[in-house]
Amino acid sequence: MADLIPLVVHATHEAGVKVGGIGAVLDGLLGAGSYAEQVKRTIVVGPMNAADPIEMERLTSPRNKLTIRYSSLHAVFNGVPEPIRRALQQVEQTFEVALLYGTRAFGAQVHEVILVDVTNPNQGQINNFKFDVWRNYGFDSNRYNWAGELNLFMAVAPPLFAAIRALGAGDGLSANDKFIIAHEWLGMPLVFAAQMNEPDKWRTIFY
Repeated sequence: MADLIPLVVHATHEAGVKVGGIGAVLDGLLGAGSYAEQVKRTIVVGPMNAADPIEMERLTSPRNKLTIRYSSLHAVFNGVPEPIRRALQQVEQTFEVALLYGTRAFGAQVHEVILVDVTNPNQGQINNFKFDVWRNYGFDSNRYNWAGELNLFMAVAPPLFAAIRALGAGDGLSANDKFIIAHEWLGMPLVFAAQMNEPDKWRTIFY
């Protein structure tokens, strides 16, 4: 058997709640025994919408099999070591967002989850990120300010990457040992954030 892959981060709009096709794909992929045998650590990341009571109810429903270790929205802080709690709170303060960190079952396997709510984000941070994306990749997201979904994933990407790093994920690993997989275009802003913040330190995949 090949060596274990130390870390894989999956960026998807269905990180917190299974909605449709991609959720089924994630259950099949992340729940497979063969996947668990090859990947040591998996973190699934994406947005949450605290303003949507139905989504939040589904998120915390027992059927969703989510265990919250840290969430400022749910007043849960003691499920992580103190240094990680402080690091996550620093991310929240910097980007003016709310984070949720925990674990969730995908099929037969349980993986880490990071969700971010950007109801009232630091707009300056978002504008800086959009400018950096334009400067590095030539993509002018301001042309698509009418596209709410694009705005959402541009906003969640910087705090999501900061939260991944706050957990210490990737520490001490070479680029060939840690991967970020963007599931559909919605995961691409996180790929951009990783590439710009830590150039050549991550392997990135569009799926």
